[in-house]
Amino acid sequence: MSFNIVNSTYEDLEWEIEERCDWITEIKPAKGTLKHGKTEGVAVIIDRARLSKGVNKAMIIINSSYGSLEMNVLATGTEIVLPKLNVLAATTISISSAQLNGEIIDDGIPAYSERGFVYSLNSMPTLENTISKLTCTSNSNKTYSYLLNELSPNTTYFVRAYAKSSKGVVYSVNEIKFKTLVATPKVTTLEIANIDLSNGTATFRGEITYAGIPSYTERGFVYSTLPEPTIYDNKVIAGGAGTVGGFSKYVTNLPKSTYYVRAYAIASTGTVYGEEKIVEAEWVEIPAAGIAVQIRDLDRAIYWESAKLMCENSTVGGYSDWRLPTRAELMAVYNNRDKIGGFTGYNSYWTSEFSHRQADSTGRYFYYYYALDFCYGTILKEAGLGNVRAVRTLKK
Repeated sequence: MSFNIVNSTYEDLEWEIEERCDWITEIKPAKGTLKHGKTEGVAVIIDRARLSKGVNKAMIIINSSYGSLEMNVLATGTEIVLPKLNVLAATTISISSAQLNGEIIDDGIPAYSERGFVYSLNSMPTLENTISKLTCTSNSNKTYSYLLNELSPNTTYFVRAYAKSSKGVVYSVNEIKFKTLVATPKVTTLEIANIDLSNGTATFRGEITYAGIPSYTERGFVYSTLPEPTIYDNKVIAGGAGTVGGFSKYVTNLPKSTYYVRAYAIASTGTVYGEEKIVEAEWVEIPAAGIAVQIRDLDRAIYWESAKLMCENSTVGGYSDWRLPTRAELMAVYNNRDKIGGFTGYNSYWTSEFSHRQADSTGRYFYYYYALDFCYGTILKEAGLGNVRAVRTLKK
């Protein structure tokens, strides 16, 4: 907008313009001196973004050495609508990154010129306290995203979307929060070495291929006679917390029966275990009966002599003193059959004890040995076709 000031007098005209309006941003020039017959053009600069909807009226006052004049300035404003937007849930969250997502609901009047995200460790971030302003490309797409990197692991962040227009900055009413993932250690259980079931010793072996972020604080091994042992079973701590590489531990007082072993590492978010390794015993000790019994049948035998020879030829565990059990020993085996395992319901088992002899029609004698029926737990005077399970005497 512009107008002219004309000096129609014969003397110099001094003038100055006064205004008090927030949508008039500048008057150029705002004052001056005119010679006789001269004209001065004056421009009134307004900010249309500050206009209210409809007709806006302001007054400027021109003071001069010949008096004052009031002038009305009229400007028509359009409707002002602030942009509206939402922040959507973060996606593809990892240890150190996340994708932020926003949505424009209304471009606003005047339309926004910049959009993006603000984020912080505290709720309701703004441009003033954001860790960094994340500006996104402005285009016709209503949704927009930003892949945020260099985040800290295991940390909660708060996010809001923002849009900037000539009327200022607006934020999404809602905010989201997300937590970056934890880098857990990677633990491997290696094959167990130097296994000695008789003396209950072995060397447990493991490996840490990744220490995690933050690094783990303890490593070692857990074992139990039941599968999937945890740190609440038997735990053996190995040194070198926080380091990467192999580790081992010589362990004593181990079970003399089948047991399970896992390597472990304790991190800030919990315990990580390696895969399970099984130390399978080839026999089970029954201390009350003073014997060790193999966990598998050697075979089936029609003749007692064959059953006896099977046991005497067995070298399970490196022992050569395996033998057929007595009736009392075999009854102890029967009473512990669930612990020992490998038995089927309707078989009889040979004992080492002589039962009786019987002559045939030619006068030739046949010798019979006691057996135990594992279906009913009863002693038989003969086995017929019997299974063979070897035992050996425990040393005191």
